[in-house]
Amino acid sequence: MNPRLAALIDEILRFTWSANPTAATFAGIHDCDHRLIDCSPDAIDARIKAMAAYRRELEQLAGPLETLTPDEALDVRVLLDALGVDARLLEEVRGPFRDPAYYYARADYRAAAA
Repeated sequence: MNPRLAALIDEILRFTWSANPTAATFAGIHDCDHRLIDCSPDAIDARIKAMAAYRRELEQLAGPLETLTPDEALDVRVLLDALGVDARLLEEVRGPFRDPAYYYARADYRAAAA
């Protein structure tokens, strides 16, 4: 895999786990076990903007998926889709403002998306 692409994927995963510590814990990453997800309007806006920027950068760096190996293309496609789903959930469903279980239930979503 292109080293820049691999580094970007790692960066996106670190961002995702940092922004959603419950999902990180569920995935076995215990660096943020002491935190809950920040659902303030400013934090949500920042996450949405960061996810859009990561999607653009990932699409640009990956290029046409046909040029990647099947495993690489799958990794990129899954990550692009996960970023898109997260953004739509935050923008349209607005779970943090409607569902008190949102703070810990995001781990269930991550497991289903993996």
